[in-house]
Amino acid sequence: MSDHYREHPSGIEPWDIVRHETFTRGNVIKYVMRAPYKGDELGDLFKALDYLVEEIEQVIEMNELAEQTPKVLRNLPTRIGI
Repeated sequence: MSDHYREHPSGIEPWDIVRHETFTRGNVIKYVMRAPYKGDELGDLFKALDYLVEEIEQVIEMNELAEQTPKVLRNLPTRIGI
């Protein structure tokens, strides 16, 4: 595994956590944990955000919760300037 996955101060590597999660949740964890160490912190945080939004959308769809979608999620693109 690359060094940027071993630099987290906890000593925990993302793989130790993400292998127990879904693909999308695992990627959120992976990108957040490596963000400060790989060289493109903002890019990694946006990747984590993309996967988090995808995971939220899947949960909403699976549980038919569209009417409960939080206002913060609907306004997310505006809040982050996209």
